[in-house]
Formats: sequence, structure tokens, C-alpha cells
Amino acid sequence: MALLKDTINSPQSSQLLNHFADLALGSNQGTILKTIGNAIGINPGLLIGAAMPLLLNQLKKVSTDGNLDGAGVANLLQTRSQAFMTQGGPTVDLIQDAWKKSDLVDSIRGRFSEGELAAVSGAPLAVIGLVMSASPSGYSGSMQELGATTR
Repeated sequence: MALLKDTINSPQSSQLLNHFADLALGSNQGTILKTIGNAIGINPGLLIGAAMPLLLNQLKKVSTDGNLDGAGVANLLQTRSQAFMTQGGPTVDLIQDAWKKSDLVDSIRGRFSEGELAAVSGAPLAVIGLVMSASPSGYSGSMQELGATTR
């Protein structure tokens, strides 16, 4: 168990997990994971992290057993994904709901320039900085204000 925990928490695994999540879920992975997490009651990112070594080992086995190159593995995953999605059911409904929310995020994000998005996403940090600097209690007051932002 310790080996699995060390593997999951290693910088290489973290980079691989982030890259895999980007490929699998796209730029709106936060929206998708939050939608799924709200439905199942736990953070699915933790499940993905724990399952990643197992998933990669299974993909390696399938590609070796089937003598598949990268394109063959991609085709296999796409075919199985399509088959899964056509069977329907509550899990498929949840996935489709998450993708719809992701599409909504994309459409809203598309209404703004990169500069506008950067300004909006940076605003909370700017407010925190202003509140901290306005504290009349000096350094200790600033640290208390910083601590309050995490609640």
C-alpha cells in the first residue's frame, strides 16, 4: 500500500495524471470532476489518481497482448467508449450531464478575451492582497487575514 501511495504522490505520477486528465477530459476537467463528485459524494480526482497505475498497467497488457501500437490502443479505447455510451443508464446520463456542463463552460468562456479571463481569475487574489495590506495589526494581522481566506 505504501508503494502505491508513493507512486500516486510522486511528481512523475502527478504530471502523468494531469496530462491524462487533460487528454481525457479537456480543459474543463474541473467542471466534469465536480459534476461527477457531486453525484457520487467523493472527489473522483482521488479515484483517478489511485486507479492510474492500474489503468496504465491494463492498457500496457492490452496493447502487448493485441500487438497494438498507439493508434490501435486509441482506436480500441474509442470503440469501447462509444459502445459504453450507447448502452445508456444512470452512469451514461451522469457522464453526458458532465459533458453538457463542460460545453456550457466553453460557451461562456468563449465570450471573453484571454485578458478578460485573466483579470477575472486574478481578482480574488488581488482582493486578498488588499485586505491583508489593509490590516492595522501589521504582519500578524495580515497572517490572520490570510488564514481567514482559507475558510
